[in-house]
Amino acid sequence: MKRLIFPFSCLLLFTAACQQNASENDSLTDKGTTPITVSDRDTENDTNSNYGYVRRQRNDGENQEQRQEGVPYLDREALADSISRMTSSLPNVADAATLVTDKEVLVSYKTSAQDRSATADSVKRTALSVVPRYYHVYVSDNEEHLDLIERLSNGNSATASDEFRNTLNKTIEKMKTSPQGKEMNNSENANGE
Repeated sequence: MKRLIFPFSCLLLFTAACQQNASENDSLTDKGTTPITVSDRDTENDTNSNYGYVRRQRNDGENQEQRQEGVPYLDREALADSISRMTSSLPNVADAATLVTDKEVLVSYKTSAQDRSATADSVKRTALSVVPRYYHVYVSDNEEHLDLIERLSNGNSATASDEFRNTLNKTIEKMKTSPQGKEMNNSENANGE
């Protein structure tokens, strides 16, 4: 009797697993205008292990507004939060403040590192790993710039006045006096310009 329990258990588990796959494949069919996605999988163990995939087909009944509903955008506050979290977890970095505008990232941080340039390079590359490549990243280990960035955070790129843009540019110039790390490549400086 004991010799039959193991093979029977394996057979039971195998058939149950096959039924699971059949139900997942059912969600991949196109029914009307519903997008075809694979995001309904069980991801409680690792939310970053799956790829994102969506396939849409044009529906002639949709108007322009319905097609553009849900257009992706950059959540600048979420980007700033991610950059600050990752930067503050770097060795020798105790505090980090990040401002993300429509085309710049400003990161100010407190560090105890002796090699300021290497730390600046790590902070800059951390920020560049999160934002699109067209962004310019400016970093500073001057603790006074933490407050400057915080004051600039009340700005809005949609209604940015000339005065705000001038203040932002002056802050960037002040931040450039701190080490900015290594150049990105032969055609760009350390800030990606």
